[in-house]
Amino acid sequence: MSGQVKTVDFYGNNACFFKYFVTSKDPQRFFVWCVQGIYLLCLLVIAICYFSIATITKEISANVGDRFARRNMRTQRKIQIMIATDFFCWCPFIVICVLHSFEIVDATDWYS
Repeated sequence: MSGQVKTVDFYGNNACFFKYFVTSKDPQRFFVWCVQGIYLLCLLVIAICYFSIATITKEISANVGDRFARRNMRTQRKIQIMIATDFFCWCPFIVICVLHSFEIVDATDWYS
């Protein structure tokens, strides 16, 4: 034995074990599109549910008191900020993934 340690080369050795930046010839392309589609679906469900909750509570708080309505609006504002920051943080990443997948932008240097 020469004292050298043998390493096993697999994709998990890289900084990221899941590739988001795939090309049209990559075998993981379908899987990546499914993951991004599921994320989009979850975000849409959250946004639709929140919108319906906000609409109902706005109608109810109009009938109750001014103090309750103010407190309710502050809570709704916080939830809106959380949903918006989640969307705006992930949106640029997903756009770059899509552009890289369609080979419009080469993002190889950004993740390697």
